Amino acid sequence: MMFKMFNRKVYTTPKSYLELVKCFQSMIKEKKEEAEGNILKLTNGLTKLVESGKDVKELEEKLKEMEPILIIKNKDQEQLIKLLEK
Repeated sequence: MMFKMFNRKVYTTPKSYLELVKCFQSMIKEKKEEAEGNILKLTNGLTKLVESGKDVKELEEKLKEMEPILIIKNKDQEQLIKLLEK
């Protein structure tokens, strides 16, 4: 490719090849660390979602338990409001 572009041959020396390998190694290391960080973030996010789902279920159960009490208290307040309006 270089020959076609510049009409000149380019040779790879052992030193330049080793530099290329080192460059690839450092790039692989960076990408691996980046991927591990993303995996950690996703794992933490999934854990939080599971915990939030459990909390929501617990709150829904509490709400179902309290619903009859809330209906009674709401009726009592409506009666009190009617008495106060008179």
